[in-house]
Amino acid sequence: MWRLVRKFSFMFLVYQGIFYAFLVPLVYFKGLSDLDPPEPAVVFMLQTYIFLIILGSVWSSEQLEHKTNGYAFLQILPVRAYQIVGAKFLLTFLAVAVYVMVHLIWICFEFDDPRFIDAARDNIILAAGICLALAGPYYLGFYRFGYQRFSKTAIAIWLLTVIAPLPTMIVLKERFHLSIREIMEILQRVDLVAVGVGGAVLFLASMWGAVRLKETRADVM
Repeated sequence: MWRLVRKFSFMFLVYQGIFYAFLVPLVYFKGLSDLDPPEPAVVFMLQTYIFLIILGSVWSSEQLEHKTNGYAFLQILPVRAYQIVGAKFLLTFLAVAVYVMVHLIWICFEFDDPRFIDAARDNIILAAGICLALAGPYYLGFYRFGYQRFSKTAIAIWLLTVIAPLPTMIVLKERFHLSIREIMEILQRVDLVAVGVGGAVLFLASMWGAVRLKETRADVM
């Protein structure tokens, strides 16, 4: 299965590279990490980009498999359905986990305000749970309807999850006269355990459904 994970990881690595090539210069050029108090927009940026990286990688990976007939090639090899699907889901989970760990470590070393660090940690973990909840059905949609039929819907979901948080934040600020920091503190009140467990359950349920589709339908993927 690890060979399959390595095979499927190309687009995930591409998106990670684009992300860091863009974010690191932005953060340090703008001096966002030197502000006192720290700029909460950094956290919202990280929250937004986890959806860009993970869902964008899933969509681009499926596009690549469709263009290269990758799944058709795998079907002639001695590879089981659960290994193909499991590798995809495992890769996505690892990408989310690495994203969360790297940025939590970075925030702890870069910022000194404990209040900001706690808010940033909770908001990033919350975004990761939501991202898992979206990524599972995202894969299931591709496997159930095929790349060509589901790709338009997938792009719409991808854009919605990346762009929607920004106007939502603006509406909240103007309607309730809230600052970005206050919005972060409101999000902290969300039950992270419930979101994490719910996201994991939906992710695993989607993986089970994808395996069943692959085993019962020869044309899936």
